[in-house]
Amino acid sequence: MDEIYSPAKVAEILNISEDAVKQLMEEGVIHAQRTKRKWRTTHSCVVEYILRGCANPDTFELEESDAK
Repeated sequence: MDEIYSPAKVAEILNISEDAVKQLMEEGVIHAQRTKRKWRTTHSCVVEYILRGCANPDTFELEESDAK
């Protein structure tokens, strides 16, 4: 069974604010369900979101390399 995550846990994993996570959930970017006024998602949905981002590097800011 897939582990259930709250927006706070997802925010911790992705290192972004909880409000940003809730916005992503509302927009359907991170697949989630809203039950009893609380958002919940699963481990596999978070992994899917990360993999989609890695497959589309334009959505992420790249850090400059120290090698020059």
